[in-house]
Amino acid sequence: MAEIEDMAGCRAGCVHHGGGFARDGSRIGQKHERIEIPLQSHPRADAPPRFGTIGNASYTLQVGAYTAGSSPFSIRIERGVTELGAIEIGDFLGVPRPIDPPEGGVASGRRLEFAPDGIDREPTFHMHLLSTMDGQPVWRGVTCGGLHAIELADLSGAGYAWPPTGEQLVWTMWSVDVAGGDYAQWTYRWLGASYWTGYAADAVYASFPTP
Repeated sequence: MAEIEDMAGCRAGCVHHGGGFARDGSRIGQKHERIEIPLQSHPRADAPPRFGTIGNASYTLQVGAYTAGSSPFSIRIERGVTELGAIEIGDFLGVPRPIDPPEGGVASGRRLEFAPDGIDREPTFHMHLLSTMDGQPVWRGVTCGGLHAIELADLSGAGYAWPPTGEQLVWTMWSVDVAGGDYAQWTYRWLGASYWTGYAADAVYASFPTP
């Protein structure tokens, strides 16, 4: 099956590339917005000190709120931590949740719509992936952080029935924060997690109606 890349969005608007995760369990809500980490717990004998300075080195902390160890989840990344002790991690992103199509349901048309769950804070961008049940990509895209509804391309004029109808697909949604990120300055480098300061994701089953 051919993969379709789309271009749409805010400002001059773009959709670029996305990725995927599996879903297992219920949603993440407001209670996960702040997490306190007692770094002194369970120290390894060969680990650097958990309190005070660590010379010219620094820690990178990745802290997440997961569902049964999987998605949906929301993760924050804190880099350049040089003074250790009790560290508070906050400013989590709300998990992107499906509206149209609803989870496990059929879309109202050739479109996707979603909204953040619990924490309504705009990320730098969103990534999406539609794939078949055996993992073949159907469509992937990146949209600006304020865009929650996407109209998919109509390829019927070219003789293609797309997106495929009458079959179950997997729709994976990511919301991503980039340090100092302005979507108007989009770069493909931002697809690399080394630029991220936080992200949230979910994946659901979705289908599209026959025209």
